[in-house]
Amino acid sequence: MCGIWGLKDKSLAVSLRMEMAKRSNEILKHRGPDDSGEWHDDEHGLSLTHRRLAILDLSEHGRQPMLSASGRYCMVFNGEVYNFERLRKQLRDEGHAPEFRGGSDTEVMLACFDAWGVAESVRKFIGMFAFGVWDRVEHRLWLARDPMGIKPLYYFIDGDRIAFASEIKGLVFMEDERLSIDMQSTALFLKYGYVPAPRSIYTSIKKLPQGGLLCCDFTPDGRLTNQVKTRFWSLQDCARQGMLSPFTGSDEDAEDCLSALLSDSTGMCMISDVPIGAFLSGGIDSSCIVSLMRQFTPHKIRTFTIRFDDAAHDESQHARAVANHLGTEHTELLVTQKDLLESTQTLVESFDEPFADSSQIPTYAVSRLAREHVTVILSGDGGDELFCGYPSYATCGSRWEMASHLSHDLKTMLGSILRRVPDNVFDNTKLLSKFFKSPTNMGSEKIDTLIALLDARSPHEFYDNAITPYKRYEDLLSAKSPRRLPPAGLEPPSGLSPISSMMFHDTTTFLPDDILVKVDRASMAVALEARVPFLDHRVVEFAWSLPLRNKLRGGIHKYVLRNLLYRHVPKDIVDRPKKGFTIPLAAWLRGALRDWADAELFDKGAKESGVLCMKSVQRLWNEHQDRRADRSSILWGLIVLTRFLRSRNAHA
Repeated sequence: MCGIWGLKDKSLAVSLRMEMAKRSNEILKHRGPDDSGEWHDDEHGLSLTHRRLAILDLSEHGRQPMLSASGRYCMVFNGEVYNFERLRKQLRDEGHAPEFRGGSDTEVMLACFDAWGVAESVRKFIGMFAFGVWDRVEHRLWLARDPMGIKPLYYFIDGDRIAFASEIKGLVFMEDERLSIDMQSTALFLKYGYVPAPRSIYTSIKKLPQGGLLCCDFTPDGRLTNQVKTRFWSLQDCARQGMLSPFTGSDEDAEDCLSALLSDSTGMCMISDVPIGAFLSGGIDSSCIVSLMRQFTPHKIRTFTIRFDDAAHDESQHARAVANHLGTEHTELLVTQKDLLESTQTLVESFDEPFADSSQIPTYAVSRLAREHVTVILSGDGGDELFCGYPSYATCGSRWEMASHLSHDLKTMLGSILRRVPDNVFDNTKLLSKFFKSPTNMGSEKIDTLIALLDARSPHEFYDNAITPYKRYEDLLSAKSPRRLPPAGLEPPSGLSPISSMMFHDTTTFLPDDILVKVDRASMAVALEARVPFLDHRVVEFAWSLPLRNKLRGGIHKYVLRNLLYRHVPKDIVDRPKKGFTIPLAAWLRGALRDWADAELFDKGAKESGVLCMKSVQRLWNEHQDRRADRSSILWGLIVLTRFLRSRNAHA
């Protein structure tokens, strides 16, 4: 795990480019405190820098930027290519292996480029990665990001200038003038709680998407003549292939295949020259990973979890039970309201752009705890999206099925009528409780969900609107803010079932732009490398070949994954309703954090920013404090946004 940065701009003075390189190295130091390096090609106006968190080959032979044996390629690389030993053997078998100097995956990747080229090599890599590589022969800059988007990569292109970095902060300082906020991205943030790729909060900075490959060709005198964006791996292709060639074996066959693939992925994720451990919540996903880790080490596995005073959010007893059964060396940490206050500013700076998933707080806390003992951590992220783990899939799927029996004209008429219903008509009533099965009595929210269902042209579109933390997010924006939003994520292939299309939506939006961003920033803020065995693209491809009945059966979510786990852990220890990795934010915002949150939301700077409609913000705050609705999710998003705007202005 590392921090990378690069700049290609021949028009820039060499001294200024080198100064920028040194500054980027300092800015990204938290991602790699063990070592740093720079490489400059003054003839072509290129600089590459690298901050190293040493995991494999701790010697100087693993130092980056690194040149290939031929001298043709120079690369900066963040992440791990787990199958590098297998690729090394393939290179030797085919007579393409150089005289390797060390034992790093970086050196093997460069040997692959020499042998097969960048575009072909990247399809052979198994792992999590983001890299920039300069082809000195073709005057070509390549940027790539792993298939599932585990590792981040940001870039901007301005004329003949291109720059890239692991984090936005590595690019912001390069602008001569303050970067402008993208108002569409701000609206998207209020809708989702994060800014979905390929956008960022800034108009000129983009995110390379999952499986993205960007190729930029330059003339010898530095002109950018061609740029081609492709995907070397796509979930669309994966899902289509799964429909064309579905898994046809028995339940036991499915468990055996999944066990073999996930075991191989877990084993490769445990290749490390530094101490390794695992996050353990006691749920299906993390328990499955920890149980598989045992076969690859004779030592006790270090596991880490957090706990809360609020029993409704605390799962530490479940993690403890799994740890006791599996015989791990288990460590717990209590997360309090004080931790939230102390961590907020650190996290705002770590995430670079507004990010409203409040589970960033416990993720940061457990990462900080783990870093005291290990340098690499394994996580169970991805299991929910691949194996139908979220209850919202079945709930939204059943609602879509009910609505599908209505004619288009009837749905249009009902939607038109409901839009004319005053907000308070259904509030404090139980008229819609049978349809929504929700304890909240805010009828206006339920009406908004029903309207979204009636308006939607596809289950993907319905789900996209149904899962937003606050469905009237447009009301929170100032009058000058955009009302039409671009679609987020990829369009699912035709032929997917409604529930599968919802899983597809989350895997191309929520997973890479929320879950994986959260884990990367929270872990890298303390120089901890987080690895995710579920997101090996071979596991992903197998999961998408499984019929839905292997994931959801008789109301049981993650059916095949549960049965695999039961081979290692008794059912009664892990079989319980899903809670999620959340904090008791709603109660905290009405309690000890109330005064702090009030000051954050209605700060003078927030009012003067011109971004938010403060009247709507006040209404949400009042609804939450009066217990008419739980508005904690959107309120947290607004707090994060106002802090971001204030922090940005302070550094302007």
